[in-house]
Amino acid sequence: MIGFLKGKILDSSQNEVLLDVNSVGYLVETAGVTILEGIEELSLYIYTHVREQELKLFGFGTKDDLKVFQKLLSVSGVGPKSALNLIDSHGAKAIVHAIVQEDPKGVKATGIGEKTAKKIILELKSKIEDLGIAYEYHDTVPSKPSVGSGVKNEVIEALLSLGYSQGEADRVVDQLDIQKEDEVTDLVKRALAL
Repeated sequence: MIGFLKGKILDSSQNEVLLDVNSVGYLVETAGVTILEGIEELSLYIYTHVREQELKLFGFGTKDDLKVFQKLLSVSGVGPKSALNLIDSHGAKAIVHAIVQEDPKGVKATGIGEKTAKKIILELKSKIEDLGIAYEYHDTVPSKPSVGSGVKNEVIEALLSLGYSQGEADRVVDQLDIQKEDEVTDLVKRALAL
């Protein structure tokens, strides 16, 4: 199984990136990461999804995103696309908080309605502590995503791929005044200047 890839970006779209790792091209589905101009190399934690007729790689900028993705897949009725959409919409920390607080709105996204959201909460509430991120975020994460939370996650992932630690990336992004209309590339430039 492939668990981690670091390589040169050959091509990208809204939900996929083609990475050149030692002259082998890996097509990886990502959580809506818009690959930024100027970034030539990317590091991703990988989940390898194997089915009868296909093998797909799903990439995440943080271990937390990967862990939450794997937990979501353990719920019947939640497939990789739905889990990826949920992480893209809310981020791992907010999803953990929503599960702990039993907030179905924080666990809804494209492909995951009210019924499935409640099922996720029911099945994962007792298992979420295994992730090691639940206690850290019980009281600090808002129950709904803040303005630009998807953009915020993209900036954090970009900083992680540039070698920032998770803590450094979180601190730098928290210092940014993110507005709905802000572009990810501009925010990354501002973050690098801090």
